[in-house]
Amino acid sequence: MRTSALIPLLLLLIPLGAHAQLVVSNALTPAQIVNNVLLGQGVTATNVTFSGDADQIGTFDGTNCNIGLDAGMIMCTGSIGVALGPNNAGGAGQGGGNFGASDPDLASLITQPINDAAVL
Repeated sequence: MRTSALIPLLLLLIPLGAHAQLVVSNALTPAQIVNNVLLGQGVTATNVTFSGDADQIGTFDGTNCNIGLDAGMIMCTGSIGVALGPNNAGGAGQGGGNFGASDPDLASLITQPINDAAVL
């Protein structure tokens, strides 16, 4: 009888890890990301260009997690959604070659094919 009453009390002592969630969004255009996230107040960029897929660029909110940054811009060779984790698969952010974008400047530096480039 005493043991059965003690077990629930001991279970309360087991720490439960609370994991805050990183939030990513690709709701803004690249120009909006540059002007609203990267630049300070009173500064406006013009002629912003982005080469890549819309899933490769966005913003993140890290306020409730321990990455050390409250917010910012995120770019990935794959989908930015991979940043949510668990990030336990090698090459998860590579995009699997599905975006196909290349970059002539990078391509001139190496002999291997360039895939899934995200260039802002």
